[in-house]
Amino acid sequence: MHSRISRRALAIGGAKGVALAADLAYTPTALNVQRAELTWEEAKAHVDGRIGLDGARRLSLNLNANEVGVPWLLKVANQADVPASGVLSAMGKVGGTTDRPQAMLTVRGTKLVAYGEEFGALNSDVNLAGREVQVSRFTIEKPQPDMPGLFTGTASYHLDRRTYTAELNSEHVKLLGLQLPGGQTIRGDVQLAAKGMGSVDAPVGTADVTLDALEVERPAAAGEREGGQGVCAIHP
Repeated sequence: MHSRISRRALAIGGAKGVALAADLAYTPTALNVQRAELTWEEAKAHVDGRIGLDGARRLSLNLNANEVGVPWLLKVANQADVPASGVLSAMGKVGGTTDRPQAMLTVRGTKLVAYGEEFGALNSDVNLAGREVQVSRFTIEKPQPDMPGLFTGTASYHLDRRTYTAELNSEHVKLLGLQLPGGQTIRGDVQLAAKGMGSVDAPVGTADVTLDALEVERPAAAGEREGGQGVCAIHP
């Protein structure tokens, strides 16, 4: 049996205007996804493959997503007020069974900006093994005048236990104009080494942060002359 699905103006989380189009072929033993596409703004996600309906109910799906805007993802997560931008893409495969799915995804990001600071390019490998999501590789290469800054990390999260591990480190990172919610602008060198292991209900973690030649620029207060600014420089 063949079925064609078309839906427009769907809502996912806090995002609206999502369109779904799918061509499906059903048999007693499998659901064949000939084409399934989600589109919103400039972004498009494509899925095709097979979902077994008998025996071990094996999965064999291909995933591809392009031009996914960070602001749209923040809307999905109901965090639209976070000042971030950039574009993400992902591709990968889903295997295993419906009871114990396995997935391997490669995620790329470009033109990433958060709180007024340019963070550049993201590369990450994300795996799903049973009920555990694993980020086996995470890197952000940050463009800077002298040499790129680098963030590296790994993480894992168990979907049922809601437990996690995470590690994040930085090398040669310079803040060129990070804008805090209070209006202050921060510049300086940052060295970060953070680890966490716990649960959503009982989070545990440590972070060592070294700041060098830090400057905090506050916004001009009411009554100051036009163009006036306040700058606080901190040197260890």
